[in-house]
Amino acid sequence: MRNPRHIGTVILFCMGSGIFLFLAGCETRASLVQKRIRGVEKGLLKAVYIKGTRPERMSLGERMDFYKVPGVGLAVLDGHRIEWVRTYGVGNIAAPVAVSPKTLFQAGALGRSLSAAAALRWIGEGKIGLDDDLGPRLDSIGSFRPPSEEETGGPITLRGLLADSAGLSGRELPGFPADAPVPDLGRILSGLPPELPSVWEGLQPGRIRESESGYSLVQMLMTGIEGKPFPRILKESLLDPLGFADTTFEAVLPKEMAGRAAAGHLREGPPVGGGWLLYPESAAKGLWTTPGDYAAFLVEILNEARGEASRILSAESARSMLTAQSGDRSFGFTVEDTGEETILSLKGRTRGFTGFVVLFPSRGQGIVILTNSDNGDLLTGEILRAASATYGWPRFQPEERPLFRLDPSIIEQYVGRYKITDDYFLDVRSEDYYLVIQPTGQAPTEFFVESGTIFFSIDPYIRIQFRRDDRGAVNGLALWQQDFEQKALKVQ
Repeated sequence: MRNPRHIGTVILFCMGSGIFLFLAGCETRASLVQKRIRGVEKGLLKAVYIKGTRPERMSLGERMDFYKVPGVGLAVLDGHRIEWVRTYGVGNIAAPVAVSPKTLFQAGALGRSLSAAAALRWIGEGKIGLDDDLGPRLDSIGSFRPPSEEETGGPITLRGLLADSAGLSGRELPGFPADAPVPDLGRILSGLPPELPSVWEGLQPGRIRESESGYSLVQMLMTGIEGKPFPRILKESLLDPLGFADTTFEAVLPKEMAGRAAAGHLREGPPVGGGWLLYPESAAKGLWTTPGDYAAFLVEILNEARGEASRILSAESARSMLTAQSGDRSFGFTVEDTGEETILSLKGRTRGFTGFVVLFPSRGQGIVILTNSDNGDLLTGEILRAASATYGWPRFQPEERPLFRLDPSIIEQYVGRYKITDDYFLDVRSEDYYLVIQPTGQAPTEFFVESGTIFFSIDPYIRIQFRRDDRGAVNGLALWQQDFEQKALKVQ
């Protein structure tokens, strides 16, 4: 018979071993997260690299300086929960205060997903149907009058507005100066000539295209029927149930929030006058949030779609946000179906701010990127490639480019000076098999051959195409950087 004292010692040893292994497991998980954070922070990748070389990994701080992006907020999802949130830099270069997890960023069109969720919740409460004809409802609201059904090609529905399939124009809402009076939403939708046409101008019934106007109509509808300002509707139906104290749709920020808001910054580096512009079209472009709050919203939608949460939507409504409804549009997101998995994305941009969201629903993974600079979209691509390499995502890898050579006689035709404005030029010279382009007051950049007329640079990634006149002589060029286009006329 065994000694009872010995048995007790064995039990204590096993219990102690279990505790040790549990703690070791916790430390392993924590160290894994820290490794992933370092992988993103130190692993930024350029869009392209030359064949025969290896992609260069760069630090986030280095690239923020390179692109003149003062502040960045990141939140990463893994396993259907928030894995980590980090912030970097300052909220305003004119009064440098470190960005914190409580710093608000203007997130623009990222608010479309929250607006869509609020509308779906509203539908779930039986206040209106997803496919109801909204014409009579809109016609009864204020001074705003929609066109006839014949003109719109059919009834206007929430389904069409939320999924960008109503054929409305892709006009960009410009925003208003922080110290200017803000027009009524009805006046904005009716048109403020000459800068802002009517919401119905350029209507193409049945066409699927991203439309800020469509979400503005959703805002007008909900405000008119509820008899409440849209920011209050969103607060009561969405933000309060989720416990979000750092998110708002108010065009004019409450004083306490304004004190924590980052200032937007222009491409050249200085802050936006007044810190930011005002966007009374709240549903389409007026979101202020933090990376942590927005990531928590994504987690909620993912878990509701799985039937594991229900604070906002039913499982069916949540799944509709994660599923294409019209073309590549769901309710609130752009959808890409690779055949193996679905990838959701959404880009937000206002004057001085950019934001980007990517979500992999089946993996329960994703990332929220918020910046306070017009150059943030350039930095965002490099952050996405770092996150993709770190988490093994099937998208956002750098592209390998081979080097080509053109006959020197062709290269020489592109050499010269190109005018963008009276005091801003691009000077182009040749160096063996590539071109060197120097903008006025800036460092020169090497451009390599992509085709007979198109060249590309690596850092930053820019493409240019030389243009010819009817006689075949080079008379100008077009420059593309992300979705920014610049044209120049050859003057010598």
